Amino acid sequence: MVDTSDLLLVLGAIVIFSIAVLNVNRGITRNQLLMTQAELEYTAIALGQDLIDEARVKAFDEATTTATPSNIPGAFSQDNKFGGANDGEAYPAFDDFDDYDGYQRQDTTEHGLYRITASVMYVTENAPNMEAGGKTAFKRLDVVVSSPFLDNTITLSYLKPF
Repeated sequence: MVDTSDLLLVLGAIVIFSIAVLNVNRGITRNQLLMTQAELEYTAIALGQDLIDEARVKAFDEATTTATPSNIPGAFSQDNKFGGANDGEAYPAFDDFDDYDGYQRQDTTEHGLYRITASVMYVTENAPNMEAGGKTAFKRLDVVVSSPFLDNTITLSYLKPF
């Protein structure tokens, strides 16, 4: 015959087992969420790096597409003239690094929609994180990749010396 103490032990064991199952389920769900987020971030980094790889092989400036100018950095483009549209160029026919300034596109992957924007600025060797405010022999490309599914935007930078 089963008495009350045995019944309470069985009920207690069921409660403890239920709590353990819920904790395991919560851990599995959190792990899947982190894995998905990491995959989304990896895709965003790959898209941004593709744009950087494309831009880094271009000429430093419109003035250097055919020959090396004698007046460096004076012959380089003004920073307000950056962007392919200022030279009458359109993507993918950009011929120099600063043509990517203001460039935007959207890519759709198996992980969703990503928005990619690029900006180019003159920087100095000693302060590559700050805009120089004038012509120098260094330009920095910042590529920002965002998605509605990402918690944060991904920003990648590339410093191009002349």
